[in-house]
Amino acid sequence: MAPIGTVWGDTCQRQTKVILNIAALNGLDLQQAPFEFGVTNKSPEFLSKFPYGKIPLSRTPRDGMSVIGGKSDFLGSNAKETALVDQWTHFAEHELGGPVFGILGLVYGFTGPFIAR
Repeated sequence: MAPIGTVWGDTCQRQTKVILNIAALNGLDLQQAPFEFGVTNKSPEFLSKFPYGKIPLSRTPRDGMSVIGGKSDFLGSNAKETALVDQWTHFAEHELGGPVFGILGLVYGFTGPFIAR
């Protein structure tokens, strides 16, 4: 199947993974552009397409450019598929994202150590 668009984002970033997972749940193929944080998103070519330099984002032939993908491409083709995509998106964001980020923050030094009072 031909890709429906291109996504730019760091594969370690949770939001990029959400975009790719939503596309996979809908049986869609997204092309991942080569991306190096702080280099690709600061290049003149990237900034000419996306002036804010923020990631993740995608560009599809149908909608030109959009943040977090094209509206109709990622939401499912009927109410049941839309509900399933929404369910898994919110599950990943709220049940996995917060706790995992907290743990990784401690491991990689993004947050300070725990101090019992």
